[in-house]
Amino acid sequence: MLAYFHGRIGEDDLLALLEQRALQSEGVGAGANDGPPADLQNYLIREFVEMLSGLKSMLEDCQTRRALEIALLGEFSPLALAERIRTAKRAGRRSPTAEAFQFVELLSLVESLQFSKAPDDERAELAKTRQKAIDRMLKLMRPSLASDASVEVLADDHFRSYTRLCLTNAVASRFLSRESTEAPDAPAT
Repeated sequence: MLAYFHGRIGEDDLLALLEQRALQSEGVGAGANDGPPADLQNYLIREFVEMLSGLKSMLEDCQTRRALEIALLGEFSPLALAERIRTAKRAGRRSPTAEAFQFVELLSLVESLQFSKAPDDERAELAKTRQKAIDRMLKLMRPSLASDASVEVLADDHFRSYTRLCLTNAVASRFLSRESTEAPDAPAT
């Protein structure tokens, strides 16, 4: 997905790569359980961070609620990236710290979206869609953040400070909380 958002590969190439990885994660093919070496994780995180500006630009180009909803929650969205990050941690290819860092960066990206290109009458709907994406991302992240190693990361004073600098108080509190990530006024889905 990083290469796709960097513009280095097309959608067809991305789909083929995702299919190949899915087969490998099911144990089909050689090296199914091999993850990147630990020294490669820094490179992967750097690639992830570099991709964020392209993703943000693409999301901010959305001018209707439906287009933004697909971009935020669809197959090539921040929500899909969060799912892949969670899967990488489960497979031992991502540390709890790297996972939490990437989650914060994705939430920050979605929270910071500005819809200046959208017509005035669409902006309120776009903001509602952005909040829906944040709520779904937090719900997806919660089980992974409940592991002992992740709880330790979330309790670290430096990580907590970083999270509070990147996110609004409301989202940072929900992210760092060990309780439910449901918004106070949001109905449970």
